[in-house]
Amino acid sequence: MDHLDEIFPFIGNDTEILHANSAYSRLIGVPRDQVIGRRLSDIEPKARIIEVLESEWPVYHDYSYIESVGMDIG
Repeated sequence: MDHLDEIFPFIGNDTEILHANSAYSRLIGVPRDQVIGRRLSDIEPKARIIEVLESEWPVYHDYSYIESVGMDIG
């Protein structure tokens, strides 16, 4: 996953960020070691993935706004 240009965070059911690929850091501009082990719900409480985890319904072709860094991702 580290050789892909897409952002791939691996998030546990409790929203803990278990891993983020190198594109995460490169495209979002946040070092991986600053987010791994932290809960996404603490960093980005309005993140779309939190809804997906809670509802267990997949979302396709969705763009999300990352408030903490001020950017849209898709």
